[in-house]
Amino acid sequence: DVVREGGAALARVAWCGLKSRQRALEKLWRAYGGDASRLVDMCRQSIVFDCPRDLLGCLRAVVADPEVRVLRVKNSLRVGHDAGETAGYRMVMVNLSLVTAETERLGVDW
Repeated sequence: DVVREGGAALARVAWCGLKSRQRALEKLWRAYGGDASRLVDMCRQSIVFDCPRDLLGCLRAVVADPEVRVLRVKNSLRVGHDAGETAGYRMVMVNLSLVTAETERLGVDW
């Protein structure tokens, strides 16, 4: 899917879906020592921007949204990032949770 404004493409959305149960359990034990509260990326989506300005605009909108709680930001676009750590892949990763009446009712608003 493509996000557009005034006919111009701002971003492409990559619908990734849920992390598999097997992969979640692997990560839970290998990376987090069984602490399930640290497993914050079960539902994943990607947005690909063509320019940093559009990425920044999106991040500002996310942070300003009262129904969003930003849990963590990892920025491999920053100056000084060792691209060898990510095999040259560069990104800004945002872990967030939605805080709405519905997520509170379901008990998933942490």
